[in-house]
Amino acid sequence: MRRKDSVRRRNRQRQGGDGMGSLLASVWKTPAVKSGLAGLAATLGMVVLRGFLRKPGVQAYLDHLVDRVIPFRGETTARVPDVVDRNAAAVTRLFQERGLVPLRLAVDGLPGSGKSALAAALGRELGMEVVCLDHHDMDQELDFSRPMAIYEHHRLFRTQSLDHFDALVYIDEPVQAARERVLRRKRGGYLVEILDYDLLKRVGDMAFRCVDGEETSIPCTDTGNDGNGSMEPMGQGRLRIKFRPETGFREGARIQDELRRHGFEDEGYTKEEALFLCAQGVRRSGFRAYLNVHLLDKELLTAVTGGLLGASQGGRGDKAVLDTLMANVLPALRGRRFQ
Repeated sequence: MRRKDSVRRRNRQRQGGDGMGSLLASVWKTPAVKSGLAGLAATLGMVVLRGFLRKPGVQAYLDHLVDRVIPFRGETTARVPDVVDRNAAAVTRLFQERGLVPLRLAVDGLPGSGKSALAAALGRELGMEVVCLDHHDMDQELDFSRPMAIYEHHRLFRTQSLDHFDALVYIDEPVQAARERVLRRKRGGYLVEILDYDLLKRVGDMAFRCVDGEETSIPCTDTGNDGNGSMEPMGQGRLRIKFRPETGFREGARIQDELRRHGFEDEGYTKEEALFLCAQGVRRSGFRAYLNVHLLDKELLTAVTGGLLGASQGGRGDKAVLDTLMANVLPALRGRRFQ
């Protein structure tokens, strides 16, 4: 008897589940629900898009595009602050004191930290060509065989083998200073919105720390310009330079030591993956690893709450969705709950 009762109970539950699925399918096909959901989705999309376009970084980048299209709308050329040349001269003196004539240099730092300006100034001081790697695939091993060249990119130290270079120059400045500089120069303003600058900085700091070599620091008040030729404070920023020892930078061995110190075993990680593990405890790499996953949190929350409030008040025809759900799905759920 007990066995028959349990079989009947399972059959009722199975039938109830099938009935709920059929009910949801029928409700979904209701014209009022379809049109209501479409309207609600459109409302949410417009709210999110409007919020995204209002973000400071996006507005700065749109201004930059307008400046390029409309001649003489604003200042089109930027004057490099004198302090950049002074910083480059200070780095050059370090080479002279060591009797070193570099063949290749690497410059790294946050987007907006002034890598391009500093690399250009160093190029003038040392008679070297500047190679910007912005349009190269940093997840692949690059060719650094070109002599008398300065390479610059914000992921250079964390992705590439560094023994190609005679010295490394790391622009170490506060995150907020770099973000504000990008907003002022406008070009690439969207980066401050889509990238997690704090994460970029943590992994970048670790990449430079996991490099052998004597370190020299140069305090500075500015390493770039705001796109309008004006001076700007850099806060506690500094240039950190490491010269390649005779045994090489040995960043691979240092990263392995760091992995073991954090309790990880070497499992064939790429250089950036290993640095990510040490800095964040997760295995990630590539440009997408630094995307700001909370970029639209505020906009999505505003859109959802606004859309639901509008629906509950009968706005935009979305009340049909709630009415149908209240009349059909919710009673069925309550009925199943008390079976």
